Amino acid sequence: MLYCATCGSAHYVCRTNKQHIKDYSYNCGTYRKNTSKCTPHSIRIGMLEKLILQSINNITSFIKNNENEFIKSLEQKILFDNNKYDIKIKKEINKSKVRVNELDKLIENLFEQYTLGHLTEERFLKMSRNYEEEQTRLNYFIEKEENRGKLEKDNKANIKKFVQIAKKYFDLKELNHLAIRELIDKIIIHEKVKVVKNRTKSQQVDIYYNFIGLV
Repeated sequence: MLYCATCGSAHYVCRTNKQHIKDYSYNCGTYRKNTSKCTPHSIRIGMLEKLILQSINNITSFIKNNENEFIKSLEQKILFDNNKYDIKIKKEINKSKVRVNELDKLIENLFEQYTLGHLTEERFLKMSRNYEEEQTRLNYFIEKEENRGKLEKDNKANIKKFVQIAKKYFDLKELNHLAIRELIDKIIIHEKVKVVKNRTKSQQVDIYYNFIGLV
């Protein structure tokens, strides 16, 4: 459920010499494979669990005391997000569809060049693999964003679904797998940023909830 804010890769557990699992860290998957392609975006398990629990309790406490206000504010937020979605994301979807068609033609032309003997097998395999990987990423983006747009049209029903689930977790004392799976869609981990004033580091963590997104 954890993803790198820079490259989009999933995060994986990085074990340390310390005995307690909460001292282990989650690191960017791309960075683990090749340190030149991204940065660690590292976060300790104990710190992440603390942030998640605090976020869940903040939201469920607000719902407990101000349910109607919560629903109204979320409806306004999702409406605003929909407007931004229509303007920006639809352009990206159309651009991606054009590129997918271009890649189809490039792959077809590549195969012709190979059969005519103008390309070595090694070169053909490398180029076609790159084209196909790009096409897969674009198709995933198109499908995900088009489905997201359809779901957001039914935002009132989605908010009510979330509120009903959230009511099960009022005053949550400790995280558990069921609460995380029922409430949270994904978590985006940003890289740490140096705070010059006090020589420390800060780190942004975006928690996206099921049905309602980033709150």
